[in-house]
Amino acid sequence: DCEVNIMAHQSKIRVLLAEDHTIVREGIRSLLENSGQVKVVGETENGRSAVALARKLKPDVAIVDVSMPELDGIEATRQIKSSDPEIRIIVLTMFEEQAQVKRAFRSGASAYLIKKNAIQELLAALDAVMKNEMYLSPAISKVVIDGFVGDGADTKGSEVRDHLSDRERQVLTRVAEGATNKEVAQELNIAEKTVAAHRASLMRKLRLKNISDLVRFAIREGYVKLNQDDMN
Repeated sequence: DCEVNIMAHQSKIRVLLAEDHTIVREGIRSLLENSGQVKVVGETENGRSAVALARKLKPDVAIVDVSMPELDGIEATRQIKSSDPEIRIIVLTMFEEQAQVKRAFRSGASAYLIKKNAIQELLAALDAVMKNEMYLSPAISKVVIDGFVGDGADTKGSEVRDHLSDRERQVLTRVAEGATNKEVAQELNIAEKTVAAHRASLMRKLRLKNISDLVRFAIREGYVKLNQDDMN
């Protein structure tokens, strides 16, 4: 089911599409444009031109395939984010390996989709990144969390965590697990605006720039705990 209510915008979301398989690219473009809320402003088949087009067109979102000629999608992601941090990047890939997922997010990606599920999940991912949230294909969310937990925390992060309230820790944990503000509000029986306020407070205390950084901090600090069943 691809029917997702993308958040209201004054104008259409401007998307750059970088995918070297023509059929896949055409399918994605059709899906996006048929939503009525997206305008594909540029297309390319290789990573190097994706970087150049991103600098020229300044899209809201770049959808980038990992395996492209001339420059792979993860390096393209890094260069695009370095040039313009405001561009959200959705990575498409056939790979579910832990290392690949970690590389993508550390390069600045906001969403990571497995190609076989991309059509079903793309609008949901687009909705999330336009809210400055992260999106993971459900099939690999545990892979990502497992990969980040245990990486080790820096001293500054360990000191800051001691000053977080119990409620802030609850919100932080659920955000790291991919829950939306609405879902967290329902689970904790508090107002959605209160959840948003806690997230804003966490970002100020942790001196982070965006929600993606907040999620990465939460995972690195070990707020998300996995049981053995989750890891199988």
